[in-house]
Amino acid sequence: TELEWVGLNEGGVFMRTFLDKVEAKEWEGWGGTLAATDGSVDAATGRMGAGVAFSDLNAIEHDPIRIEVGGDPASLRAEAAALAALLENVGLDEELVVLIDSLGLLQIIRNWTRFDFAPRREAQEHYDLISHVMRLLGRRTAKTTLVKVKSHSGVPLNELADEHAQIEEEGVLPVCYEPETEDELLQLRIPELGTGTKQVRREIENRVRGRALEELKQGEAITARTLFTPGRGQRFFHRTCSRLSHKNKRRVLQVMGGIFPCNFWRKRINVCDHDQCALCGKRDTYSHRVCSCSHVHDAITAGHDTAWKTLYETLIKYLPEGVNHWYDTVLGSIPMGGYTRPLGTEKKYKPDAVLEIPHNHMIFLLEFTRTTDMWENSLDRASIRKRDKESYKQMIEGLQRARPGWRVRLVTFVLGDRGFFDEERWMANWKTLKLADRGFKQFATLAVQMAHEVAGDILQAYNGALAAQNARTD
Repeated sequence: TELEWVGLNEGGVFMRTFLDKVEAKEWEGWGGTLAATDGSVDAATGRMGAGVAFSDLNAIEHDPIRIEVGGDPASLRAEAAALAALLENVGLDEELVVLIDSLGLLQIIRNWTRFDFAPRREAQEHYDLISHVMRLLGRRTAKTTLVKVKSHSGVPLNELADEHAQIEEEGVLPVCYEPETEDELLQLRIPELGTGTKQVRREIENRVRGRALEELKQGEAITARTLFTPGRGQRFFHRTCSRLSHKNKRRVLQVMGGIFPCNFWRKRINVCDHDQCALCGKRDTYSHRVCSCSHVHDAITAGHDTAWKTLYETLIKYLPEGVNHWYDTVLGSIPMGGYTRPLGTEKKYKPDAVLEIPHNHMIFLLEFTRTTDMWENSLDRASIRKRDKESYKQMIEGLQRARPGWRVRLVTFVLGDRGFFDEERWMANWKTLKLADRGFKQFATLAVQMAHEVAGDILQAYNGALAAQNARTD
């Protein structure tokens, strides 16, 4: 399904109210089924209600929905129940415009549709109902437009939904969406294996991951839709995923779905009592294993070198004539017109690559780095760390002394461990280096592919180190 957001500012952080953005009733011309959802909580009794109202102008007629909601009293649960009831009662191919007055619910839905967000049961209140709403959204094949409206502000359809959400006497309305008891998968007891054994924990882990993977593959989880759909400037990630090996595709699904088999995830599903790396003691996540674990430092360095060499060999194919270039070479050994190391330093500086453009009097220091791309600002932070590093400042100062009047710039290519990168920045770098436009697509697609290939090599080294440690322990 295609989710459309109405009433968002450019940053996508705060949601403006519908009436501030579009004139009242303009939604009636959008087509599709128009509905409003609302929830209520009776403070005196602790009971909750949910209601759905449909516009009289809809081409498809629907009866209003009124239910009582099970669980601990909370407005979020009541609001989510109302949306779930609506989604269950309209066709999957029926275009839908939904008026919702719960900003909190809309923000949660928006977070769950982000490519870099892995929902956590223990961190999300009413996880059972929220995840059910997301699965319902993920199954839809028609456009779904979610609109934030002000509550009690004179929007007739929203006021009607509010009336439907009011609680009747006990027993009048059906009670729906009772909270889940503990996940049955976490309560597995296999007689022939015993209780709490290593085999039981492994069986639980495999079944939980298997169920999640199945949802991802069938598009029933919201992350599956966002994973292989272009968005947020990740066109090349989308394009390259279809070319990955089956093994790498499976790992991508695990990482994007938040079910990669590491101790951080095992603790979340209660089959491990800690989230620490068995090799170094730091938090054990996918990013830790492929980017920072000290026990596989050599493999991580080799992965960096392999990825960069492959990208560099592609990059130099598109250099204009007359550009000199050096790969992974100590600056002091390059004939750069009298360059010497800065006074007081003994380190032989060696950038990932150097480009010299004589006719423009420009020198570029190229740096490539791999980092986690789990957080929204991860790539920016890695780029800033490179720029602010003292060694690069000293290299630039030394080159400027050796070449008075020349401009010296540091150009960084930051690649995320899941294959994401800042496409706009990479494209700007490409233009800055005067490279042929036709080569960027190949370069960017190759970057995503290399991110997953070297991650696979590093994970193989990590598993080998882990097996060796277990053998010594045994």
